[in-house]
Amino acid sequence: LTLSELGQGFTAWRSQVLALARNELGKSTKKSVLGWFWLFFQPAVYIMCFWFALYVGIKSAKAGLSGTDYLLWLAAGVIPWWFMRHSLNSSPGVFTSHAFLVNKLKFPVALVPVFAELAPFMLHLMLLACLTAGYFLNGGQLTVYFLQPPLIMLLMLVFFTGYSLLVGSLCAYSKDLAQLLKALTTPIFWLSGIIFDVSSVDNAAVQTALMFDPVSFFAVSYRKVFAGVDPGWIWDDPLFFGIGISIVVATCVLGVLVFSKLRRDLPDVL
Repeated sequence: LTLSELGQGFTAWRSQVLALARNELGKSTKKSVLGWFWLFFQPAVYIMCFWFALYVGIKSAKAGLSGTDYLLWLAAGVIPWWFMRHSLNSSPGVFTSHAFLVNKLKFPVALVPVFAELAPFMLHLMLLACLTAGYFLNGGQLTVYFLQPPLIMLLMLVFFTGYSLLVGSLCAYSKDLAQLLKALTTPIFWLSGIIFDVSSVDNAAVQTALMFDPVSFFAVSYRKVFAGVDPGWIWDDPLFFGIGISIVVATCVLGVLVFSKLRRDLPDVL
């Protein structure tokens, strides 16, 4: 398998992949009277609880930000995290939870992580529309920096598709690895730049570590556009941007290589 073959496979099977992605997203709303309302309600409650605890409760908001500005700053980190959290939790079991596609149907197995990531990505687009509306309602102006979200979203989708391909292949062979990766989701949230300003960290070693954290990379990138403070291009810090892009590419290449090595025995393992 190569990245080119993966792209060609998606093009040939795009209607089936998109249909599976919509079905995957709809699973979480089945048998619910309010349906899609809960998809928006959960991240909204998440954001409001952290806003109250961090800004109102312990006053840890970034200096100089009002309540609504801090709420927007927080949302610009939590909304991409909502997508990333789903990916971190679901990627280890992406093949085991869709074993019927691997074992029985004539469907390109490499595309399973693609539609599995597209499902939460559809919700991400809707939440991003809400974030954009909040930005303008808070007095934000349309700037040239709004050219960046498509690039940020593409990088995030590509990274987590590669991550899903990588860890999904490995975790099909090791349930212990799957449990370990799922257990790390909560620490990743607290240790990445979701609820704190990465640039305000004084410790040089921690700053360096955060530069290699893709979760922090995407949170910082979104805040460059939507937070309303310190706007700029995501490549204003060339080193941070270069490391982020390198991690995206390396994860995709590694995911393709590992999947190519293990895919032959996947049906037997599952």
